[in-house]
Amino acid sequence: MVSTRLWLGGAVSRRRDMALIGQLASQVRHVTLCRPILIAIDGLPGYVKAFRLAFRSALRSGKLGAPRKIPLPNIAIVQVVN
Repeated sequence: MVSTRLWLGGAVSRRRDMALIGQLASQVRHVTLCRPILIAIDGLPGYVKAFRLAFRSALRSGKLGAPRKIPLPNIAIVQVVN
């Protein structure tokens, strides 16, 4: 058993916009299985927003309306600077 894994994924588009970044964040969320993860990004602010939206879950309270969303634990987002 390997305790850590490197996963490289990607999405292709003519422009680097929020739709593309959201698609990538969704792909990463689906393969992590809610395990601890370190996400390394460049300086584009959209990455932080997209990954925060992708890595959250609904907190059901039994009340009417949409459930509150809370961030998943053990998610670290870091910026890589050359």
